[in-house]
Amino acid sequence: MQVACPHCQSKGKLADKYEGRKVRCSSCSRAFVARAVAEKPLQWFFAENRDKKGPFAEDEIRKKVSAGEINADTLVWHRLLPKWLPAGVALPDIVSDADEAVCASCYQVKRRAGMMVHGESLVCEECKLALLQKKRSGSEDVSEMNFAGLGVRFFAKVLDLLIMTVIAVTVEMLSRHFFSFHTNADLDTAFTVTLLVNMVIGLFYIAGLTGRFGATPGKMILGMKVVDCDGGDIGYWRAFLRYAGEFVVVPITLMVGYIVALFDGNRRTLYDRIAGTLVVKT
Repeated sequence: MQVACPHCQSKGKLADKYEGRKVRCSSCSRAFVARAVAEKPLQWFFAENRDKKGPFAEDEIRKKVSAGEINADTLVWHRLLPKWLPAGVALPDIVSDADEAVCASCYQVKRRAGMMVHGESLVCEECKLALLQKKRSGSEDVSEMNFAGLGVRFFAKVLDLLIMTVIAVTVEMLSRHFFSFHTNADLDTAFTVTLLVNMVIGLFYIAGLTGRFGATPGKMILGMKVVDCDGGDIGYWRAFLRYAGEFVVVPITLMVGYIVALFDGNRRTLYDRIAGTLVVKT
């Protein structure tokens, strides 16, 4: 089916199974609900004794060719053609005597040599390579937004906790090197400095990296990204809101902020709702 991104107006094709699902535009990376868009049919015209005849649907033009009303030299036109062209060029699958033909993909006039049959039409060398590359990669113009499951998000959090533990231990060892522990005042100073340093590092690790790259190292390793409700980057402010929601609001709610994700179709936690974010697979 043909779909159109409501944000950047770019168009693409998707399998019918994506109808009604949330997908991400490959051009602007924003999300939208896939709805089939009816393609506007081409209106054909042809010239007869310096008079313009039309509009006609393509099947009507084909019938006129079959009936002999239109021959290879008859000028025809529709809105995608660069100019009025002989029917032998504009309709290469019907009239094949011309040395040139219109590419069915880019609608430019090209030499027939090297063109490839695609459906009922011909495509030029450049478009042929693009079609073959797309076929090999199996890519589509629009991709589905797949929400990350709670299990993989849990393991990503475990990885992040392990990495942050290594960092915290490193900071602790450095504090022992730079501070003496002869008095209680020394212990209090070392503890306060170590705590503040670890808090700053934690803020940078979780909020800073998420704001910059859309994911912490744990999420990057397991192929996830935090995006806004449109599938775009969340930026530093949303990343900070998400951080504050997880480490302030969730503990206040006695971890209910995590549990709500079990009943959310998009697997949003309470802090995801606060920040307006989603966690998706990349």
